[in-house]
Amino acid sequence: MMGGLGTMEFVNGAVTEKAFDFLVVNEAATFSVLTSAGGADLVTLYALSGASLANGMVIRGAKGEKITEVTVTAGSVLAYTNI
Repeated sequence: MMGGLGTMEFVNGAVTEKAFDFLVVNEAATFSVLTSAGGADLVTLYALSGASLANGMVIRGAKGEKITEVTVTAGSVLAYTNI
């Protein structure tokens, strides 16, 4: 999905102070940081430490919260924000 009524950001490193609704893995990705707006550590919550997620996987924040911090250590994601 590209475009639509919102914004999309290509992420292959670290971003902070954002408010993404969801992430879509673009290229097999591993994460060292994934934090939701409520402060939940999504790497721990979703047991992603050391895991490589396949392209096409969708990641949402805990309890529908926005994702505020992302650090992709390998691969890339497309980060979407709806209007």
